[in-house]
Amino acid sequence: MSKAVLKTQVVSWLSYIGISVDTCEIEILSRSVGSEVIGVYTSTGTREHNFVIRRVLSADWLRREPNLVLREAKALDLVESLPFSTPKLISIDAEGRWFKSPAVLTEMLPGRPWLSGRKPGEKEIMGLADWLKLIHNARLIDEAVLCLPPYRPHHWPNALSMVPPKWSLCKDAWITAARIARQCYPLEEQASVCLLHRDYRMENLLWNNQSPVAVIDWITACYGDPGADVGHCRWNLCHSWGQQAMELFTVSYGCDNVHPVWDLLAAIGGLPDMKPELTLSEINNLDAFITQAIDRCVGI
Repeated sequence: MSKAVLKTQVVSWLSYIGISVDTCEIEILSRSVGSEVIGVYTSTGTREHNFVIRRVLSADWLRREPNLVLREAKALDLVESLPFSTPKLISIDAEGRWFKSPAVLTEMLPGRPWLSGRKPGEKEIMGLADWLKLIHNARLIDEAVLCLPPYRPHHWPNALSMVPPKWSLCKDAWITAARIARQCYPLEEQASVCLLHRDYRMENLLWNNQSPVAVIDWITACYGDPGADVGHCRWNLCHSWGQQAMELFTVSYGCDNVHPVWDLLAAIGGLPDMKPELTLSEINNLDAFITQAIDRCVGI
Protein backbone atom coordinates (compact mmCIF):
# COMPACT_ATOMS: atom_id res chain seq x y z
CA MET A 1 0.00 0.00 0.00
CA SER A 2 1.49 3.34 -1.09
CA LYS A 3 1.92 6.18 1.37
CA ALA A 4 -0.72 8.25 -0.45
CA VAL A 5 -3.30 5.44 -0.26
CA LEU A 6 -2.34 4.78 3.36
CA LYS A 7 -2.92 8.45 4.22
CA THR A 8 -6.32 8.43 2.51
CA GLN A 9 -7.36 5.36 4.47
CA VAL A 10 -6.17 6.90 7.74
CA VAL A 11 -8.28 10.02 7.17
CA SER A 12 -11.26 7.84 6.22
CA TRP A 13 -10.94 5.80 9.41
CA LEU A 14 -10.68 8.93 11.56
CA SER A 15 -13.73 10.42 9.87
CA TYR A 16 -15.67 7.18 10.31
CA ILE A 17 -15.16 7.29 14.09
CA GLY A 18 -16.05 10.98 14.28
CA ILE A 19 -12.62 12.63 14.16
CA SER A 20 -12.49 15.25 11.42
CA VAL A 21 -9.13 16.81 10.55
CA ASP A 22 -7.94 19.72 8.43
CA THR A 23 -4.47 18.32 7.81
CA CYS A 24 -2.95 14.88 8.17
CA GLU A 25 0.60 13.64 7.76
CA ILE A 26 1.81 10.10 8.31
CA GLU A 27 5.18 8.52 9.03
CA ILE A 28 6.24 4.87 9.21
CA LEU A 29 7.72 4.64 12.70
CA SER A 30 8.77 1.01 12.52
CA ARG A 31 8.20 -2.10 10.46
CA SER A 32 8.92 -5.73 11.27
CA VAL A 33 7.93 -9.11 9.89
CA GLY A 34 4.83 -9.06 12.06
CA SER A 35 3.53 -5.51 12.03
CA GLU A 36 3.92 -1.91 10.93
CA VAL A 37 3.62 1.12 13.23
CA ILE A 38 2.45 4.41 11.70
CA GLY A 39 2.64 7.85 13.26
CA VAL A 40 -0.35 10.06 12.38
CA TYR A 41 -0.02 13.83 12.85
CA THR A 42 -3.24 15.83 12.44
CA SER A 43 -4.51 19.32 13.05
CA THR A 44 -7.96 20.88 13.24
CA GLY A 45 -7.83 24.66 13.33
CA THR A 46 -5.14 25.48 15.87
CA ARG A 47 -5.41 22.14 17.65
CA GLU A 48 -2.99 19.30 17.00
CA HIS A 49 -3.85 15.68 17.73
CA ASN A 50 -1.47 12.81 17.05
CA PHE A 51 -2.12 9.10 16.89
CA VAL A 52 -0.38 5.78 16.39
CA ILE A 53 -1.69 2.95 14.20
CA ARG A 54 -0.41 -0.60 14.35
CA ARG A 55 -1.15 -2.81 11.34
CA VAL A 56 -0.70 -6.56 11.75
CA LEU A 57 1.03 -7.76 8.57
CA SER A 58 1.96 -11.37 9.24
CA ALA A 59 -0.59 -13.84 7.84
CA ASP A 60 1.12 -16.63 9.80
CA TRP A 61 0.80 -14.67 13.05
CA LEU A 62 -2.89 -14.06 12.37
CA ARG A 63 -3.45 -17.75 11.62
CA ARG A 64 -1.94 -18.63 14.99
CA GLU A 65 -3.63 -15.77 16.85
CA PRO A 66 -6.62 -14.46 14.85
CA ASN A 67 -7.81 -12.16 17.66
CA LEU A 68 -4.59 -10.19 18.07
CA VAL A 69 -6.03 -6.68 17.84
CA LEU A 70 -8.94 -7.57 20.13
CA ARG A 71 -6.37 -8.87 22.58
CA GLU A 72 -4.40 -5.64 22.44
CA ALA A 73 -7.58 -3.60 22.89
CA LYS A 74 -8.47 -5.57 26.02
CA ALA A 75 -4.93 -5.21 27.33
CA LEU A 76 -4.91 -1.43 26.77
CA ASP A 77 -8.18 -1.06 28.67
CA LEU A 78 -6.74 -3.18 31.47
CA VAL A 79 -3.42 -1.36 31.89
CA GLU A 80 -4.94 2.11 32.09
CA SER A 81 -4.79 1.71 35.87
CA LEU A 82 -1.02 1.12 35.96
CA PRO A 83 1.05 3.85 37.68
CA PHE A 84 2.63 5.05 34.43
CA SER A 85 1.53 6.03 30.94
CA THR A 86 0.18 3.46 28.50
CA PRO A 87 -1.42 4.12 25.10
CA LYS A 88 -5.08 5.18 25.20
CA LEU A 89 -7.20 3.07 22.88
CA ILE A 90 -9.18 5.03 20.29
CA SER A 91 -10.49 2.38 17.89
CA ILE A 92 -9.80 -1.06 16.41
CA ASP A 93 -10.28 -2.44 12.91
CA ALA A 94 -10.47 -6.17 13.57
CA GLU A 95 -11.70 -7.06 10.06
CA GLY A 96 -9.08 -5.08 8.13
CA ARG A 97 -11.62 -2.74 6.55
CA TRP A 98 -9.25 0.20 6.17
CA PHE A 99 -5.84 -1.35 5.51
CA LYS A 100 -6.68 -4.91 4.38
CA SER A 101 -5.19 -6.11 7.65
CA PRO A 102 -6.28 -5.75 11.29
CA ALA A 103 -5.21 -2.52 13.00
CA VAL A 104 -5.33 -0.68 16.32
CA LEU A 105 -5.57 3.11 16.70
CA THR A 106 -4.23 4.76 19.87
CA GLU A 107 -3.26 8.21 21.03
CA MET A 108 0.40 9.12 20.58
CA LEU A 109 2.23 9.44 23.89
CA PRO A 110 5.02 11.88 24.70
CA GLY A 111 8.51 10.41 24.93
CA ARG A 112 11.12 9.08 22.53
CA PRO A 113 11.49 5.51 21.32
CA TRP A 114 14.73 3.73 22.11
CA LEU A 115 17.21 4.25 19.30
CA SER A 116 18.34 0.99 17.75
CA GLY A 117 21.95 0.22 18.63
CA ARG A 118 22.17 2.73 21.47
CA LYS A 119 23.73 1.13 24.55
CA PRO A 120 21.72 1.68 27.75
CA GLY A 121 23.38 3.05 30.85
CA GLU A 122 22.99 1.83 34.42
CA LYS A 123 20.13 4.23 35.24
CA GLU A 124 18.17 3.19 32.15
CA ILE A 125 18.53 -0.54 32.84
CA MET A 126 17.49 -0.02 36.45
CA GLY A 127 14.44 1.94 35.23
CA LEU A 128 13.61 -0.92 32.87
CA ALA A 129 13.71 -3.39 35.78
CA ASP A 130 11.74 -1.15 38.16
CA TRP A 131 8.89 -0.70 35.70
CA LEU A 132 8.65 -4.43 35.02
CA LYS A 133 8.23 -4.95 38.76
CA LEU A 134 5.38 -2.42 38.70
CA ILE A 135 3.64 -4.45 35.99
CA HIS A 136 4.12 -7.73 37.81
CA ASN A 137 3.08 -6.32 41.18
CA ALA A 138 -0.08 -4.65 39.86
CA ARG A 139 -3.23 -6.13 41.35
CA LEU A 140 -4.71 -6.94 37.96
CA ILE A 141 -4.52 -10.71 37.81
CA ASP A 142 -8.27 -11.34 38.27
CA GLU A 143 -9.07 -8.98 35.40
CA ALA A 144 -6.22 -10.36 33.27
CA VAL A 145 -7.46 -13.93 33.65
CA LEU A 146 -10.90 -12.83 32.47
CA CYS A 147 -9.83 -10.96 29.33
CA LEU A 148 -6.37 -12.20 28.29
CA PRO A 149 -5.01 -15.61 27.29
CA PRO A 150 -2.55 -17.54 29.46
CA TYR A 151 1.15 -17.56 28.60
CA ARG A 152 2.35 -20.14 26.13
CA PRO A 153 5.75 -20.35 24.43
CA HIS A 154 5.91 -18.72 21.00
CA HIS A 155 7.66 -21.76 19.57
CA TRP A 156 7.41 -24.95 21.58
CA PRO A 157 10.89 -26.49 21.92
CA ASN A 158 11.38 -29.93 20.40
CA ALA A 159 14.81 -31.56 20.50
CA LEU A 160 13.91 -33.87 17.59
CA SER A 161 12.94 -31.08 15.20
CA MET A 162 15.15 -28.32 16.63
CA VAL A 163 17.31 -26.77 13.92
CA PRO A 164 20.22 -24.88 15.50
CA PRO A 165 20.78 -21.38 14.12
CA LYS A 166 23.32 -21.33 11.31
CA TRP A 167 25.26 -18.52 12.96
CA SER A 168 25.82 -20.38 16.23
CA LEU A 169 29.30 -21.61 17.16
CA CYS A 170 27.73 -23.99 19.72
CA LYS A 171 25.07 -25.76 17.67
CA ASP A 172 24.78 -28.81 19.93
CA ALA A 173 23.87 -26.52 22.80
CA TRP A 174 20.63 -25.53 21.07
CA ILE A 175 19.55 -29.17 20.75
CA THR A 176 20.32 -29.64 24.44
CA ALA A 177 18.41 -26.45 25.28
CA ALA A 178 15.28 -27.73 23.51
CA ARG A 179 15.49 -31.09 25.31
CA ILE A 180 15.93 -29.50 28.75
CA ALA A 181 13.16 -26.97 28.15
CA ARG A 182 10.81 -29.83 27.27
CA GLN A 183 11.77 -31.62 30.48
CA CYS A 184 11.45 -28.58 32.76
CA TYR A 185 8.38 -26.82 31.36
CA PRO A 186 5.72 -26.51 32.61
CA LEU A 187 7.30 -26.04 36.01
CA GLU A 188 6.09 -28.20 38.88
CA GLU A 189 6.10 -25.15 41.14
CA GLN A 190 5.27 -21.86 39.45
CA ALA A 191 5.56 -18.40 40.93
CA SER A 192 2.42 -16.40 41.58
CA VAL A 193 0.58 -15.71 38.33
CA CYS A 194 0.56 -12.07 37.23
CA LEU A 195 -0.05 -9.78 34.26
CA LEU A 196 2.66 -10.21 31.60
CA HIS A 197 3.67 -7.73 28.92
CA ARG A 198 5.19 -10.62 26.92
CA ASP A 199 7.56 -8.47 24.81
CA TYR A 200 9.14 -6.29 27.49
CA ARG A 201 12.42 -4.69 26.35
CA MET A 202 14.10 -1.31 25.95
CA GLU A 203 12.45 -0.73 22.56
CA ASN A 204 8.93 -1.11 23.97
CA LEU A 205 9.25 1.76 26.39
CA LEU A 206 9.25 5.48 25.62
CA TRP A 207 11.98 7.57 27.20
CA ASN A 208 12.73 11.10 28.37
CA ASN A 209 16.47 11.52 28.80
CA GLN A 210 17.44 8.47 30.90
CA SER A 211 14.01 7.78 32.40
CA PRO A 212 11.14 5.66 31.07
CA VAL A 213 7.86 7.54 30.62
CA ALA A 214 5.53 4.97 29.03
CA VAL A 215 5.18 1.28 28.18
CA ILE A 216 3.87 0.51 24.69
CA ASP A 217 3.24 -2.52 22.44
CA TRP A 218 0.78 -4.60 24.50
CA ILE A 219 -0.34 -6.77 21.59
CA THR A 220 0.95 -10.03 23.11
CA ALA A 221 -0.04 -9.28 26.73
CA CYS A 222 -1.17 -12.32 28.71
CA TYR A 223 -0.99 -13.71 32.22
CA GLY A 224 1.38 -16.24 33.74
CA ASP A 225 4.66 -16.69 35.59
CA PRO A 226 6.69 -13.43 35.83
CA GLY A 227 9.73 -15.45 34.76
CA ALA A 228 8.43 -15.33 31.17
CA ASP A 229 8.91 -11.54 31.03
CA VAL A 230 12.20 -11.72 32.92
CA GLY A 231 13.69 -14.34 30.60
CA HIS A 232 12.56 -12.45 27.50
CA CYS A 233 14.08 -9.19 28.73
CA ARG A 234 17.33 -10.89 29.77
CA TRP A 235 17.59 -12.50 26.32
CA ASN A 236 17.13 -9.18 24.53
CA LEU A 237 19.61 -7.34 26.74
CA CYS A 238 22.25 -10.06 26.37
CA HIS A 239 21.71 -10.23 22.61
CA SER A 240 22.33 -6.53 22.05
CA TRP A 241 24.58 -5.44 24.91
CA GLY A 242 26.03 -8.52 26.56
CA GLN A 243 26.21 -10.17 29.96
CA GLN A 244 26.89 -7.04 31.99
CA ALA A 245 23.67 -5.30 30.91
CA MET A 246 21.69 -8.48 31.45
CA GLU A 247 23.05 -9.09 34.94
CA LEU A 248 22.45 -5.48 36.00
CA PHE A 249 18.81 -5.90 35.00
CA THR A 250 18.65 -9.23 36.86
CA VAL A 251 19.99 -7.71 40.08
CA SER A 252 17.80 -4.61 39.77
CA TYR A 253 14.65 -6.68 39.27
CA GLY A 254 15.61 -9.06 42.08
CA CYS A 255 15.02 -12.29 40.18
CA ASP A 256 17.54 -14.64 41.75
CA ASN A 257 14.81 -17.26 42.21
CA VAL A 258 13.55 -17.18 38.60
CA HIS A 259 13.91 -20.61 37.01
CA PRO A 260 16.45 -20.65 34.14
CA VAL A 261 14.01 -22.51 31.88
CA TRP A 262 12.53 -19.08 31.13
CA ASP A 263 15.86 -18.11 29.56
CA LEU A 264 15.75 -21.22 27.39
CA LEU A 265 12.17 -20.58 26.27
CA ALA A 266 12.99 -16.95 25.48
CA ALA A 267 16.04 -17.89 23.43
CA ILE A 268 14.33 -20.67 21.46
CA GLY A 269 11.19 -18.59 20.97
CA GLY A 270 13.23 -15.66 19.70
CA LEU A 271 15.06 -17.55 16.96
CA PRO A 272 12.45 -17.22 14.16
CA ASP A 273 12.46 -13.42 14.49
CA MET A 274 16.23 -13.01 14.56
CA LYS A 275 17.83 -10.92 11.87
CA PRO A 276 19.74 -13.14 9.39
CA GLU A 277 23.13 -11.54 9.92
CA LEU A 278 24.69 -11.09 13.35
CA THR A 279 27.96 -9.58 14.48
CA LEU A 280 30.53 -11.85 16.13
CA SER A 281 29.83 -10.06 19.41
CA GLU A 282 26.10 -10.84 19.14
CA ILE A 283 26.84 -14.48 18.29
CA ASN A 284 29.11 -14.84 21.31
CA ASN A 285 26.51 -13.16 23.53
CA LEU A 286 23.71 -15.49 22.42
CA ASP A 287 25.77 -18.67 22.58
CA ALA A 288 26.93 -17.71 26.07
CA PHE A 289 23.33 -17.00 27.10
CA ILE A 290 22.07 -20.42 26.03
CA THR A 291 25.00 -22.40 27.49
CA GLN A 292 24.76 -20.61 30.83
CA ALA A 293 21.01 -21.24 30.99
CA ILE A 294 21.64 -24.95 30.32
CA ASP A 295 24.24 -25.09 33.10
CA ARG A 296 21.85 -23.40 35.53
CA CYS A 297 19.03 -25.82 34.65
CA VAL A 298 21.28 -28.84 35.11
CA GLY A 299 22.38 -27.49 38.48
CA ILE A 300 18.84 -27.35 39.87
